[in-house]
Amino acid sequence: MANLYWRGEKAPENEAREALMKELVSCTDHAFDVKFGGDGAGKHVAVYVEVPSEQRDSYAWKKRLPPKFMGWRVVTIFVPPTYIREILNWVRGD
Repeated sequence: MANLYWRGEKAPENEAREALMKELVSCTDHAFDVKFGGDGAGKHVAVYVEVPSEQRDSYAWKKRLPPKFMGWRVVTIFVPPTYIREILNWVRGD
């Protein structure tokens, strides 16, 4: 039954990314980025948030992200500081 929740129309990736980047400004003070991907449960939007390791287990969002955003399943990935600039953007060629 859970898969029924994730079914339905999804906004185009570029629109969803732009809207989610704007939404994340009110959710965290840390560096963040958005990337689309997939796993065994299907396509999703991954939100990368840079958080020091001592804060990862008790991270407090300013505002929680919904599990579904513009039709996309949202997966949050906490990464160490500078990961987005040095690894994620390097891999994407930004």
